[in-house]
Amino acid sequence: MCGIAGVIRWDGKDETEIVAEMTAALAHRGPDAGAVINLSGATMGHRRLSVLDMADTANQPMIESESGACIVFNGEIYNYRELRKQLEEKGVRFRTNGDTEVLFKGLVRFGTAWLEKLSGMFAFAFWNPRSRQLMLARDRLGKKPLYFRSTGTEIAFASELTSLRIRSRTDEKIDPAALSSYLAVGYTPTSRCIISGVEKVPPATFLTFNADGTRQVNQYWNLADAYRNKPVRRRPDEAAEELGTLLDDAVRQRLVSDVPLGTLLSGGLDSAAITESTARLLPDNRIESFTMDFEDQSHSEAAAAAETARVLGVGNTVETMTGDVMRGFLDITRFLDEPLADTSIVPTFHLARMARQNMTVALAGDGGDELFAGYVTHAANHLHRYARLTPTALGTPIQRLAATLLPPRFGKVGIDYKVNRFVGALNLPRERAHYHWRGLFDHRDRVALLKSDHGAARDHDPFTDIDPFFAESNDLPPIEQTSFVDFKSWLVDDILVKTDRMSMAHGLEIRSPFLDHRLVEFAAGLPARWKFNRLKGKRILRHYLSQQLPAAITKRRKAGFNAPVSRWFTGRVSGEMQALTMDGAMQTWFERPFIQALWDDHLAQRKDNGFRLFALAAFAAWLTLDPHSVSGKRSDIKFEATKV
Repeated sequence: MCGIAGVIRWDGKDETEIVAEMTAALAHRGPDAGAVINLSGATMGHRRLSVLDMADTANQPMIESESGACIVFNGEIYNYRELRKQLEEKGVRFRTNGDTEVLFKGLVRFGTAWLEKLSGMFAFAFWNPRSRQLMLARDRLGKKPLYFRSTGTEIAFASELTSLRIRSRTDEKIDPAALSSYLAVGYTPTSRCIISGVEKVPPATFLTFNADGTRQVNQYWNLADAYRNKPVRRRPDEAAEELGTLLDDAVRQRLVSDVPLGTLLSGGLDSAAITESTARLLPDNRIESFTMDFEDQSHSEAAAAAETARVLGVGNTVETMTGDVMRGFLDITRFLDEPLADTSIVPTFHLARMARQNMTVALAGDGGDELFAGYVTHAANHLHRYARLTPTALGTPIQRLAATLLPPRFGKVGIDYKVNRFVGALNLPRERAHYHWRGLFDHRDRVALLKSDHGAARDHDPFTDIDPFFAESNDLPPIEQTSFVDFKSWLVDDILVKTDRMSMAHGLEIRSPFLDHRLVEFAAGLPARWKFNRLKGKRILRHYLSQQLPAAITKRRKAGFNAPVSRWFTGRVSGEMQALTMDGAMQTWFERPFIQALWDDHLAQRKDNGFRLFALAAFAAWLTLDPHSVSGKRSDIKFEATKV
């Protein structure tokens, strides 16, 4: 795994010095090598984490000798061996043994059609000197990030926003719409960025930029089609067998590595499935799994993970967290690029640090809930159809009654939190209710929280960012429509951002077999009832795993992976977190009395405001970051490219 950065100047100006600085800021993503090259105004940089073909001859940037084209690539192409054979049969010769040259020479020979052949996670920049055209591309599910800023004279791009912001030496402005969305759901959705003028390359998309200032946006894969074009399958048993074959092959592809690897193991079904397949496919290797535990027993999954590891015969290393880890909160959030209110960033950061001490690659279970309707929100969506029959006038009294009968418990997301979130959406349309389940600050609260001079943020309706996904899938059954929307928003903008930034903070590559596009297409093509039925999700996955694992594992209830911030914020770190959320920079944006009231209710345990306070703390921590002061290793950056 790696980091990429670059500046394309249409006037031909050499930007080697600034790109070297941008590239150095990505050293944590690629600690093994760094290089920058300028090609008549196209300045491109790369930081390398060596996973395949450890030789220096596989370093980037990489230049194709005949065409003069240049590539910088972040990711892994899992089927590169098969693709290499196809190219060799057509007379293509290779000088390296890794996947970068396969990607590169396929693009040179076949153009953008080559993207459809790729199985992997990737983001790359491809420069064609003959046409003076830049292509930026991203994998189908958006596993690898790519930011860019386009002006009349240049295109600047980088794997991380912090690197890209080094290019901007002028004052930057927060995008009010992005801020409103962040306060609503805890992340910045779609191509929006917290910084105005910066964009993200969408998943399954390649963009081409031309010297005349024009750009083209092209989508090369459409997930909605997989939901619509369902193959005929006669029995669930057949589907379960096919699922097992696809899952094993996805794991097998992700076991190709020239460095040590293992798995991340929670107490849940998804990571158990990945670890089971890994252990079975590598019978002669001692597989090590890694688990993050919590001192707060309501969040602990260590016993369940240990039992899974024992059954599978794999090692299991456990680390236990206390609330004191929040004292390093600023160190964690500086790797995030944009504020992210997912509490699991904290344990994921420490889990990645622990795993990296033993290996460079880890397989994880991300994507299983999206594939097989495993989230509790699907049950909420199903019940919402009947709950909406409740007269509108009764909505508020029911909400008050639920709050009275189910006081906050400050433990893991439990029945009190779920019921209160559910009744709060009784009178909303189904689509907005789905958006509400994971919400933080509703419109009324955002108006009260934001200062009056931030009208654009107050007035923005965050639902408009994901409404196009509902519109795109309005012909699908409700369960499939909300799964599709989760793929396009929650997964790509929250889950995968967390996984990428927290793992790459330590130079750990995480591979997610469930997000193999073949497996995603297979799951999308299953009848909805085989995934979700009788308020239970993952039915087909459980059916398959029942042949591989004991019932004690396959029948476990979903626990979710989040941190006990509600209790942490009433403990030893509450004073520090309170000060962070109400410092001077925060008062530029937010009403201090509103934040103080959140703290007063939380500390008195009248309301569980843990998630909302965490969102404010994450934003406050992001505000403290000065991207222009970010530095990395420049001493090992070479000003050369690899020719192939």
